[in-house]
Amino acid sequence: MWEWTCAICLEELADSELLVHTSCGGTFCDSCLEVSMKHRSDNGHCCPICQSPASRTDDFIPLSSSMGHKPAARILAIPVCQRYINEDNKPV
Repeated sequence: MWEWTCAICLEELADSELLVHTSCGGTFCDSCLEVSMKHRSDNGHCCPICQSPASRTDDFIPLSSSMGHKPAARILAIPVCQRYINEDNKPV
């Protein structure tokens, strides 16, 4: 059986234990989604992945009942910092 991971805590869980955001396909365990939505309550609720406005009850459904629309790939935004060094081995 394929194991999916929560996008926040990266714990491997069964389909029945994860929630999927219907618009972006982000997968989350219930506890991480709850904490994430609480921390963002001052600006309204939004998806932790795509940052679009989302309702916990309407926009997140159990992965096991998502009618075969399981995310095929996950896009991660990772900031990259490059440091250039000149001929004297000193940062530019």
